[in-house]
Amino acid sequence: MKQKPVQQNKLNIQLRPASIEEAGLFYSQMEEGEDHSLGTVGHLRIDFGHRGQEFWSSWWEHNGDHFNTPEFREELQMVVDELRRSGPLKDLKTMRSYCDGHGGAIEDKGATCGYIADTEHYRYCLRCTPLPGHYQGYLYCYDLRQQQLMQKEAQVGRVTYASGEDQTFTDAQKYLDTIREELPYQASINSAGRATCYGYVSVKDGYSAKLTVDLVQDDQSIKHWNDSGDKEIEIEESYYVSRGHKYKAVATVSVYGPNGSLVETQEVTSATVSY
Repeated sequence: MKQKPVQQNKLNIQLRPASIEEAGLFYSQMEEGEDHSLGTVGHLRIDFGHRGQEFWSSWWEHNGDHFNTPEFREELQMVVDELRRSGPLKDLKTMRSYCDGHGGAIEDKGATCGYIADTEHYRYCLRCTPLPGHYQGYLYCYDLRQQQLMQKEAQVGRVTYASGEDQTFTDAQKYLDTIREELPYQASINSAGRATCYGYVSVKDGYSAKLTVDLVQDDQSIKHWNDSGDKEIEIEESYYVSRGHKYKAVATVSVYGPNGSLVETQEVTSATVSY
């Protein structure tokens, strides 16, 4: 389809050269799930005609055209108009000059360059191959809101460290390993024999956990506390103990997925305290 004449608009498009690590954004994804996670709206295939001064394009939908909204179509037209007016889509000569001056090679041979522009809700990835006889441009369009949603859904947990720093995890095993290593726990006994046990865990939205803290005397549990929830769980309890024994706190956390199934259970043990 030949495009209409370029229209003036107020959209300020800032292209940046892509890195080689971002090269995958400039090609169609073979895995349907990955295409959905990226929020791919579709891509525009472009060529400049036989003389390199025309502008022909065709639209290829992705994800069943689910993300192709009137809002997107209006913005896409503005983006294309801007890139034709003052960017690499003006004609073949301009594209070649733009690539020579801005880098952005995304293939080893260097003939193809990539450039990325972000707006409030969308990401545009322009692949340029300024060679006659080829389709010189591919403009891949992504919905950033879908990407953010998928990233949020992929999060499986959050750990709050003693420093106050938070860390979010998308790998369930790494989350559980960190809980095992970093779960705050302690056991202390004052001069009157009052033992204080403490345990804490922070849970990601959509998941839940059960935290159990045992006060152990000579390898035998003598007191047991537990709590559960889907936000932050904290247990701080005290119990008077007898002299002549060794004590420690054992904290156990069980993490449950969004469907209520047990993901895994981890256990940590405090240092032993003699009284």
